[in-house]
Amino acid sequence: MNNFNFSDQDLCKQHLINYHVKLFLDSKENVLQKLIDKFSHLSVAEEKMHLIELFLEDCCREITSDINWKSNSN
Repeated sequence: MNNFNFSDQDLCKQHLINYHVKLFLDSKENVLQKLIDKFSHLSVAEEKMHLIELFLEDCCREITSDINWKSNSN
């Protein structure tokens, strides 16, 4: 028996978040593959970090402007 007391509302919110993350990542499949390809060809750690930072910044920008994310962030 676990000690977690999640309400139905909490579970629904978590499911909705998971669903939107999956949709977002699915839509980025090609971009992620290109990122992996570029990343694997880089040898300098700083370049790899910079590439990942740019990717995450782009993702954050898209998420914050996406209507589905805005409607589910409350």
